Amino acid sequence: MFSYNHPTPETSIFVLVDMQEKLLAAMDRADISRIISRQKIMLNAARELQIPVIVTEQYPKGLGRTTAELYTLVEGCPLIEKTSFSCFGELVFRKEIERRHFKSMILMGIETHVCIQQTAIDAMKRGFQVFLPVDTLNSRNAVDASASLELMRHMDIYASTSESILFSLLQDASHPTFKKISTLLK
Repeated sequence: MFSYNHPTPETSIFVLVDMQEKLLAAMDRADISRIISRQKIMLNAARELQIPVIVTEQYPKGLGRTTAELYTLVEGCPLIEKTSFSCFGELVFRKEIERRHFKSMILMGIETHVCIQQTAIDAMKRGFQVFLPVDTLNSRNAVDASASLELMRHMDIYASTSESILFSLLQDASHPTFKKISTLLK
């Protein structure tokens, strides 16, 4: 049974997953440039809408830190190091999530078929409505990403575009940040 509810800024959280230098180096550079561009829009929109952002880094000792292109936009946000593929495998992440009453989780990052998928499934099991702006996700292999997105769609995890999700958050052109968000999308 389909039970879509629009995400709201007051009950949503953005999670930027593992956008680290060594992981990015394994991706197609043209794809990564496009994805980072969309992630910047989403992170700026999160700031405008006052939506919290959590950043994760998979084994940063070996894979490096969050790319400098994004780091300035997430400075001051909780940064959680992890070794588990699901963000929920880290106690610090779970505590950060549990201390607030979020209903919607918007996931961005890499890799779609590993950390994004496992986090999305774990979030859904915990009662979150999960949104995946597909233009902010990537995997080294397009087949892996495609199969993962198909699986998650069948699980009622909402895969759409960053623009669609942002307008769902706004819900109305009279929203106080509508003009700023619209400008970001141009």
